[in-house]
Amino acid sequence: MPISHISFLQLGDVHYPDLLKASPLADHKDPGLSSATVGAVSSSRIADITRGIIRILGEEKNLVAVVLTGDLTTRGNVPGYKDCLAFLHGALQLADTVYWKDRRLLAVPGNHDINRAAIINGPPMSEKFEPLLKNWEEICGSNEFLTVNAPKPTDLPTVLPGFPAPSIRFLPLNTCYLCGEHRAFPEQIRDKVIQLLDALKATVPADEFEKMMSEQIDCPAVSREHVIALEKHIREGDMDSVSVVIGHHPLFAQPMTRIDGYNEMLNAGYVRETILETRKNVIYLHGHIHQDPLLIVNSPLKGSHRIIHVSAPALEDGFNLIKIFFSDETNQPLGLEMIQYRFGDHFGLVKHAPIKLRLIDQASLWNEIDQPWIKYVLDKLFSPKFVLRFSDLLRAVPAPLKRGIELIDQTEFIKDALVILELLEIIDITNRDGSVKTWQCHRKTI
Repeated sequence: MPISHISFLQLGDVHYPDLLKASPLADHKDPGLSSATVGAVSSSRIADITRGIIRILGEEKNLVAVVLTGDLTTRGNVPGYKDCLAFLHGALQLADTVYWKDRRLLAVPGNHDINRAAIINGPPMSEKFEPLLKNWEEICGSNEFLTVNAPKPTDLPTVLPGFPAPSIRFLPLNTCYLCGEHRAFPEQIRDKVIQLLDALKATVPADEFEKMMSEQIDCPAVSREHVIALEKHIREGDMDSVSVVIGHHPLFAQPMTRIDGYNEMLNAGYVRETILETRKNVIYLHGHIHQDPLLIVNSPLKGSHRIIHVSAPALEDGFNLIKIFFSDETNQPLGLEMIQYRFGDHFGLVKHAPIKLRLIDQASLWNEIDQPWIKYVLDKLFSPKFVLRFSDLLRAVPAPLKRGIELIDQTEFIKDALVILELLEIIDITNRDGSVKTWQCHRKTI
């Protein structure tokens, strides 16, 4: 019953160069000191966050990807998009093979990445993404990092044919297919709207026009052909893999009331139901709303499989580290752990307590820990008030442990079992950041 994990980072909206305007963490009450002076002696949001990302890249040996969920710039600022790539290339040390050997950077476009002023007269829909691809080519040496066409799977880590092993199937999805398109306006008023917009565009500076129109003509959606490709690749995924879909827009309305036109993806329900119809567990990552709700969706009519819907905050507010746990015996994905790193008001970047979610039904997960000694753990954890220390389990579990003729490390065996009990939502573990031998367990309050 040993388990292992594969992890990745989820980074939300960057909005460069606006990102550089983020205030330093300081109670600045002396107007006589310049912002530059205050910044030189204060904690910096972006410096703390990028330093935290690099630290995780160095420490998390099982990390296979960093995911960007779009909106690298603001209001279609093409030079700003290119500058953002240069910033990320340096901040994430993309040229350093120490951090990026056997790892991938995966990105999708956001609605703010599209220069709407340049497309309002109706060139082909795909052309609006060409400047973005060109910038990736110039700054990062390849445009394969950004997906604007039909999603293609990236399976990480690479699994050799005939040698089953756990992996994650990443599927970047372009949710900005109609963003900026005048085709979104009803036919009865389309010509008049275009005439009005053209007349307005001729009277104001380009950047001012973008500020006025950027949200008003947003129309997020996914191409039908892309949805069909997404379904195909999820279904074809190896039974030992879990699919992670990367989009910019959420599949649900955001929790906070948003007063705006086309503020939801037009065919979000179609995308959502198509994913559920695959009857596989899927993790859907997105940004856009600058908030970080976590939703779990399933349909009793489509089995016990679920969509785990994970939002990332704006990058200036933090990022998510997500770990997928697998059984080493069956390679089956068991559950995930999400750790939110958030920029606090007083302490800079703060690591929050892990959130655990199962990826298989509880009956199947329970079979993974069908061990005689587990009854001892559950008998001891008879109430939420009773705390069981890891050292208690070391004394209670017989040693040496065997699987067939193979000897098993007692500490690792108990650790894996406790992690699965967490995924079963039976226990909570405290002191998770310390040595496993300092862990303390108690039954969850129902």
